[in-house]
Amino acid sequence: MNAAQLLQELRNQGVRLENRGKRLYYRGPENVITPELLETLRKYKGELLNALRELRDWNHLPSGPPTASVSDAFTGDHLAAIRAGRPVPVWSSVLGEWLWWVKDETTKERLQVEGCTAPIYTLGELSLVAGWDADALRDVHAIKKTFGSVIEAPPGAAS
Repeated sequence: MNAAQLLQELRNQGVRLENRGKRLYYRGPENVITPELLETLRKYKGELLNALRELRDWNHLPSGPPTASVSDAFTGDHLAAIRAGRPVPVWSSVLGEWLWWVKDETTKERLQVEGCTAPIYTLGELSLVAGWDADALRDVHAIKKTFGSVIEAPPGAAS
């Protein structure tokens, strides 16, 4: 097992790690933080600290809407970046927060493995909600944030 695999396994179990200089801090469910897990953390500490140092801080987004110096216009360049596999932060005036737009579930999962807790939408999800009214968008977004769900077309719906 390498550090990336261990980080994924820990996140799946609800354990979060932080790199604070040369110290590794953890928090998670009491039933998961076992003596065996603590021994594994000690064994992989150096690798985990290095892996955490390399992770991008996907949660570092502005605290409010774009300022006059930052355009919130979504352009063809943004779409090209997403299609090329690069996540793009987008301000939603309807939802009142920043979101990450990504190409697919694989990219979304990578961000989540790397610690992203900000809302993430795939191009597939965006194509499903395009044209919805603001109330419907807010309702679905609240459900998505609460349950970490994926927006899918109903069974039998034309795609």
